[in-house]
Amino acid sequence: MKQKLQLAESLVRQARMDGAAHAEVLIVTSDRRSFSSTSRALSHETESAVHIRLTAASGATVSSVNTGDPATVGAKALSKTFTQLRKAKAQDNAGPPPHLDVQDRGLGILDRRQANLTDSDRHEAIDWNEEALAAFRATVVPGPFLYEEVLHSRVLAATNGAHLSEESSRYRLSGRPATRSTPTSS
Repeated sequence: MKQKLQLAESLVRQARMDGAAHAEVLIVTSDRRSFSSTSRALSHETESAVHIRLTAASGATVSSVNTGDPATVGAKALSKTFTQLRKAKAQDNAGPPPHLDVQDRGLGILDRRQANLTDSDRHEAIDWNEEALAAFRATVVPGPFLYEEVLHSRVLAATNGAHLSEESSRYRLSGRPATRSTPTSS
């Protein structure tokens, strides 16, 4: 998280050195893990995007969204956005641009246990639910379960002094049990 904030701050500094009157950089990363009860193999993928907004002294404003590893795409994305800014038309009566849409309150909560979860702990969530359904095996057919976990991080740096960072975690366990058409005897 610290490295991403440093990268965002570095890109903002570079934008100012290159001549932007105002710059904002928002880096968003989602780290997803999932697996199902039918396939115990853990799927792990990371998605990242670098959002850049630049404003010239003339009031012209451009923005871009660039997907990929922030450390790899950051400088190239800034250069590309500057090319767009040089071509953008001046805007009369333009004031300071509104900041990028950054959620600054809500239920973005980081579970303190998240960093310590093991794959065994993740599998246990499905196992426990399958065992709980077994008590109703006369009337319920256990269906496949899907476990999903997302660690979401966002960092923002801007020339107006805003430097924000947030991490949150989200868990989801879904299943598709069905009822038996005729109960079985135990």
